[in-house]
Amino acid sequence: MGVTVVIAAKGAEKYLPDCLVGIDKQTVRPEAVIIADDGLAPDVLEKIGQIQVSYELTIVSNAGAGPSDARNLGVEKAATEYVAFIDADCLPETDWLEKLLAVMQARPDAAACGGMQKLPDDATPFERRVAGFMQRVGFLTDYIKGRQEVEAIETDHNASCNVIYRRETLVQVGGFRKGLWPGEDVELDYRLKQAGNKLLYTDRSVVRHHRPESFKSFLKMMWRYGKVQGQLVREYGVFRLIQKLPFLLTGLALVVVALLALLFAVQVCAVIFSVALVVLGVILMVSGGARLLVAGGAAWYLAFWPGLLKGLEK
Repeated sequence: MGVTVVIAAKGAEKYLPDCLVGIDKQTVRPEAVIIADDGLAPDVLEKIGQIQVSYELTIVSNAGAGPSDARNLGVEKAATEYVAFIDADCLPETDWLEKLLAVMQARPDAAACGGMQKLPDDATPFERRVAGFMQRVGFLTDYIKGRQEVEAIETDHNASCNVIYRRETLVQVGGFRKGLWPGEDVELDYRLKQAGNKLLYTDRSVVRHHRPESFKSFLKMMWRYGKVQGQLVREYGVFRLIQKLPFLLTGLALVVVALLALLFAVQVCAVIFSVALVVLGVILMVSGGARLLVAGGAAWYLAFWPGLLKGLEK
């Protein structure tokens, strides 16, 4: 039995020590913690070695091959019934593992169980705006979920920053898809569901997850998210609500353009589009949630199409 915690880490010098200490404070201690080194700097590795923890801490390297390969390496090294994943920029609440394990032990029919993400107490104002944005679009992505009345509910996807799997099931389906990031957790959960496995979610298990701290890093995140969703659609077809949006929005835009062309002269259409661009420009100049919605949504949408054309690497 028992559980091994796997942390895929790269450039995590700012938060990883707190994550490791948070794991040491768990009400249910893991059998082992494996840091899958995906490109940590030497000084970070030295700092980790100086942290005093009560569990067995192992560092394995995957030579910067990416988070999917790093997590798979952690699964390979684990010798426990369960494998839990947490990101290096997450701080687990003290009963994080206890709540995940409680669901898995009560539900032997489940292959995995994920938990809730909240913001750390020291989150920056921009992080809080990003978290608010992600909460609002959570119904489309199944990435951020809210409170619930029962201990666990069925879901189609759990984020890899807070999830536990039965190791045997992970091995059976081949683990995370090599070279894929982000979206490796979406792709894995899709294959698990297709194989007839049940995925659960509980809001009782909580990690405090940091978010992008700048507008630039937020846009990069949204671009990566959009591109990988296009790649997944190319591979598997549409299987998530958010994957329908690019087709619906494009179709709607074409209908609007056609109607404007029929109803108005070319000059009037040009004025309408110019005004629309000015309005969008004003929105992008402000710093509130509307800016994140417009700019983030545009980055996601524009990246979706190259991803759809490229597909996943074989």
